[in-house]
Amino acid sequence: MQSGKILNGNSIFCKEADGLIWRFRLHGKISDPSLFGIIIAIVSLITMPILFYLKYRTGRELGSRSLIADSKETLVCSFLSLALLVGLGLNYFFGLWQADPIIGFVIVGYLIKEGRETLAGGEDEE
Repeated sequence: MQSGKILNGNSIFCKEADGLIWRFRLHGKISDPSLFGIIIAIVSLITMPILFYLKYRTGRELGSRSLIADSKETLVCSFLSLALLVGLGLNYFFGLWQADPIIGFVIVGYLIKEGRETLAGGEDEE
């Protein structure tokens, strides 16, 4: 059952990657630079670590493992915001439109790894 979910996730990833490649080849469509996306990524990069700390501290005080786990997910979101900022920034400032989809694939790869660990039971860090 779990391997079926992983295979389904991998097939969705491959389908989207294939679609991205074909859109570029057939239509010459590339991602547009996004100042608004950069602003959102910066705001997220500033607020997510603060939110992580507050959630983690509250989870420790309450003895809530679920809140502690949620705080760690929030910390991961801040790392993903950094990756997003790099991709959007390279596209916006240097015209490297390839950076945005490449960073997207890096993020998807990380999420697949995390999903596999979750389905396998993960590691208990407490």
